[in-house]
Amino acid sequence: MSEVSFILISAFCLSVPLGVKYLIAFQTRHLLDDLKGREREVERLVAQAEALESQRMVMRRAVDQVGSQCRQAQIRGERLKEKITQMQHRAEKPVSRKIPHQVLT
Repeated sequence: MSEVSFILISAFCLSVPLGVKYLIAFQTRHLLDDLKGREREVERLVAQAEALESQRMVMRRAVDQVGSQCRQAQIRGERLKEKITQMQHRAEKPVSRKIPHQVLT
């Protein structure tokens, strides 16, 4: 085996582990960049979920308020109906007028 072939074989044997090392390093860097991108996406989704939860709470409060106002309006309506009914009963009561007795002659 000549010195040239020995050097070439040695260079090849050394280049294989170095090549694998750089391949692993580049894959690791790619995976790390992908992981950071996914973390940003998760953070964005968490922020959206929090915003949706906040909107849900606002909507729940609005629905509760509308329901309360509806009940209050129904109560007011019932009271007004009662007052109208009472006023109608008062108006319907016949006014009794007594005619003075006439003296018969």
